[in-house]
Amino acid sequence: MFILITTVLVIQTYILYLFRKRETFGLQWVVSIGFLLLYFLLFPELILYTSGVRDQECGIPIVGIYLAFWVFGTAATIVSTSLGYLIWSRTRQKRIN
Repeated sequence: MFILITTVLVIQTYILYLFRKRETFGLQWVVSIGFLLLYFLLFPELILYTSGVRDQECGIPIVGIYLAFWVFGTAATIVSTSLGYLIWSRTRQKRIN
């Protein structure tokens, strides 16, 4: 699960880097919101489908998988978007001066 989050974080950071390089700022937020939707809707279902957790009587593992993706996925998206913006704005200021 954390390998999937880390892999998606790297892919998201690379996509955001490409958008910053081309200076298309509006699409950065669209990409971030798109990845948040993936973390909320698709990835937990994908893990539940492949792991066979749905066959158990207890729902606690299902709740844990959803919460892990919601918490860590949201944090990863916010951190990558915010840090990428801060790093890009500082390097842009150094290039201008």
